[in-house]
Amino acid sequence: MKSQIKQSLLATTLVLFMASFSGLAQAHDSDRDGDEGHHHHHHCHHHEMGDKLGITPEQHKQFETIREEEHSQAEPLRKSMFEKHKALREAMHASNPNEDDVLAKAHELSQIQDQLMQLHIQTRFKMRAVLTPEQQQKMSQWKAERKADFDEHRHSEWREDRDHSSEGDASGTNIKSD
Repeated sequence: MKSQIKQSLLATTLVLFMASFSGLAQAHDSDRDGDEGHHHHHHCHHHEMGDKLGITPEQHKQFETIREEEHSQAEPLRKSMFEKHKALREAMHASNPNEDDVLAKAHELSQIQDQLMQLHIQTRFKMRAVLTPEQQQKMSQWKAERKADFDEHRHSEWREDRDHSSEGDASGTNIKSD
């Protein structure tokens, strides 16, 4: 039971961190350039990908429609998620928290997170369906290359960290004397 609470709270914290980071980035872009700044940033990213995949103007319009649809469906869920998270946090920090109440609030929050994840997945499939088979193949190759680059970068950082820590051990700097 406690493991489930920890997993729920960890997942909630992670989702809220990602959502708040996204919100801060949007607010920063909006403050700097108005709403157009945020849309311009996404437009540039999608334009670059569109060039790589050979996206047609019609496909671009379809992507925009799909993104707008997702945003309109996700916004009320995000608001509800923040409200549920606040209620969960308050229940957890009460002077005498009720375990059943906390678990119920965590479950409500988890359900909203599941809805957002499903919406995101459905959107990805809708967008993929707009691509031609050749574009889908290029996209898959590009993602595989990015993943390989990311994995290699992560692995090389891990090796550097490991090598630095073993160097310290070999020189005796990390060895405690009694």
